[in-house]
Amino acid sequence: MPRKSEIIQMDIQREFCATMQELREIWDEIGIPDEQIETRGKTVMLHIRNLFQEMVSEEHNLKTNMLEKIERFQAEVEELTEKMHLPAYEMPECLNIMQREKEIRTQANRLNKLKRERMCTLASLQSVEQELCDQLCATPCYIPSGSIPSEEQLEQLVEHIETLKTEKSRRKEVFKNKKSEIVCLYDELELKPETSFAQDLVMEELDSFCLSTGKMDELEDLRRELALRKSQAQLAVETLWAKISALWERLETPAHECEEARSRCVGIKPVVLAQLQKIHKKLEAEKLVQLKHLTEKSRSEIAVLWDKCFYSAEQRQRFTQAADENYTVELLDQHEEELVKMHAYYEEHQDLFTNVNKWQQLFRRMLELEARAHDVNRFSNRGGNLLQEERERKRIHKQLPKIEEELFNAIDEWEAKRGSPFLVEGIRFSDYVHSQWEACERRKENEKMLRQEKKQQELQSEMTYGSTPKTPTKRRFIGTTTLLKT
Repeated sequence: MPRKSEIIQMDIQREFCATMQELREIWDEIGIPDEQIETRGKTVMLHIRNLFQEMVSEEHNLKTNMLEKIERFQAEVEELTEKMHLPAYEMPECLNIMQREKEIRTQANRLNKLKRERMCTLASLQSVEQELCDQLCATPCYIPSGSIPSEEQLEQLVEHIETLKTEKSRRKEVFKNKKSEIVCLYDELELKPETSFAQDLVMEELDSFCLSTGKMDELEDLRRELALRKSQAQLAVETLWAKISALWERLETPAHECEEARSRCVGIKPVVLAQLQKIHKKLEAEKLVQLKHLTEKSRSEIAVLWDKCFYSAEQRQRFTQAADENYTVELLDQHEEELVKMHAYYEEHQDLFTNVNKWQQLFRRMLELEARAHDVNRFSNRGGNLLQEERERKRIHKQLPKIEEELFNAIDEWEAKRGSPFLVEGIRFSDYVHSQWEACERRKENEKMLRQEKKQQELQSEMTYGSTPKTPTKRRFIGTTTLLKT
């Protein structure tokens, strides 16, 4: 099958032959001589040659233009591919010039479209990023100016924006909470913002406030400062209340006056602090008037705590102020300090003291029951007390060793932890217990010796004077026939 160009060539030849035939016929009819026909034929040939040359020239130009376009598009594609970090483009083989031009042009158009899309996306993302960075005083994600971003760079930018949004949300929440806390602290402390930052913080809305790291640090510093001032105010108020309560107790202030002051002085505001200072000053003045009474009252309370803590006489004598009769403010302060110290000591070891006291009570009860058991008059009891006392004595004999062991273990642990002995009546508890048992044994030995001496004396008396009846003679009451039991 002939090619299109061959068919066109045949058509041109046929058209040329037909045209020349028609010209010849016209020339013959006209009678144009051969010389003119030759001239006219050369003219026709010249026109045809010029036309063909012009057409060939145009096609050459077309080819040249297409090759130039291919070269230009190829350079553009390579540049865009490199700038957008895309794989190198490879044109399919076996393509003619027109196909190559179309292929490379299409590729260039596609890359230019992708470039525009990326640049548009970049501009949009950078606008959002810049706004967030301005609000947070953060550094934008670096992308060289004028460059075409890669997909990875756009993804990094999106991730950076999400990170900024998350951080903004977090800071907004922190800001909201801390601002609320700061406003409450200003109200609690009855203070007004002093710095320009604090004033802006209280007055400005959240959306207009800069959430930079520096501002957030200032926010936290302000919160800490106010929280510290609140703590100091609370401590001052609590200290005053403690002093006032102690003075109320010392001065035996009526309960209704105390309740009235408590209901009136609520909070930590400066006005409350001033009221408490006024109350404390008044009570201190009253205390000066009652120095002797308050000092002696403190002495009584100290003595009670000494007893509860099993202080020995030597330990009590160390507080020499207890015997001072020169009643002064300094002496009262010393007594109150000793009272606070003894209260703290007792509260810290209350469980041990309670158990020691329990041991003492049981030990004394045991001694009492044993003394009754050796009483010669115990059989005059006609009730069931003897049996009850015997049961109680046996129960105590079982309980005492258990309580002693528990106390020894607890006190050993206490001493190991503190590196100092636990004293009862001025000596270690173990020594105290041993001394009590030894004293008990000595009493028993003494009582035994006394009974033996008494018995010896009675035997000596009987040998000297004769035996005497030990049971009194029974008598009858007048008017009754019943004997009374003895």
